[in-house]
Amino acid sequence: MGFFSAARQGRKDDAELGKGLWRRAHDRFHRGLDRFHQVLEGVEDDQLYAELVEIANELAALLH
Repeated sequence: MGFFSAARQGRKDDAELGKGLWRRAHDRFHRGLDRFHQVLEGVEDDQLYAELVEIANELAALLH
């Protein structure tokens, strides 16, 4: 089911962003956010983790 929802989202993004510069920038930003969240999983300091999660949430809000 996840594959089909990803395909639908890809078609929706194509309709909204096209396949040029804006689409590539959107995809790069999305991959960067995914990587940022992966790195957060390795942070051991609770205070630092809490601060970084706030930043990650603000960045994630910019995606849409």
